[in-house]
Amino acid sequence: MAQFERSGERQADFCAQRGLGLSSLQHWLYRLRRERCEGERPAARFVPLVVSPSTPPPGATACKLRLGGAEVSFAELPPASYVAELLRLMDR
Repeated sequence: MAQFERSGERQADFCAQRGLGLSSLQHWLYRLRRERCEGERPAARFVPLVVSPSTPPPGATACKLRLGGAEVSFAELPPASYVAELLRLMDR
């Protein structure tokens, strides 16, 4: 794969000159590039969630999310899908 990438040739030409199957080259290029992309993804992070056993008094914070320097407080615990989307947006 490294030899092909350095060659600068078209896939079909590279394979024809070396007696390789074009579909095999394409398969391995796809796998290599996919693995490279997966290696560039940031690792998933878990956010600790502390659940209070009692109902907070009126006006108290029921849920506080902190990511980096940003913090968001909620009087009620929001739906999990909302929290997930908010954390995704905060992480940008």
